[in-house]
Amino acid sequence: MKKIFRLSILFLAVYILISCNKKKNDFQNEWNKSGDSLLVNDTAYSNIKTNERKDTIHNYWQPTYDTITYKNNYRFLNKNFTLELKTFSLNDSAIVRKLDEKYIDYSHTIVTDIKIINENIVVDQKRIDKTIFKEYLIPEFYEECNLFNTEYDSVLNNQLHLTSILSIPDIGNQWQIKYSLSISKNIDSLSIKDVSYVGN
Repeated sequence: MKKIFRLSILFLAVYILISCNKKKNDFQNEWNKSGDSLLVNDTAYSNIKTNERKDTIHNYWQPTYDTITYKNNYRFLNKNFTLELKTFSLNDSAIVRKLDEKYIDYSHTIVTDIKIINENIVVDQKRIDKTIFKEYLIPEFYEECNLFNTEYDSVLNNQLHLTSILSIPDIGNQWQIKYSLSISKNIDSLSIKDVSYVGN
């Protein structure tokens, strides 16, 4: 009887051990399938490292509402005209610069609107931005630059003479462009006079 009792105890112990091990394996398999595995296997570690590499800082400039306005009166065919220049920001975050692998800077396009006004009526208008100077600038500079300002020089023989400065935001790498526009009837016929590097 004692021998049978001992064998029964032994079989019961083996059965309990087998059952516990099976439940442990089933639980581990279900946990791994759930996607919330805490196991630091090669795949999980690889995914963590990949996500870390994708973290990027996106820096957006604050909107600016400053407007620089210039007006000048002139005569053409015995009529009085007013030339108006307005330089301002579009607040569009369209100038994108990738400064390094994890930092991208977004600044706003600056434009100058030119208007010819006669007796409070806008006869013609034209927008100046960096795109009209594309073929005159170094490609690498053009990609990151922005219009900085536009200054009136003179009106002579119905030619409007202007100077625009283009620069890379926050760096100050600047180029100066002198040019003229015909303003006899419409604002057209862009003519570049000089393109020069003016430093930082």
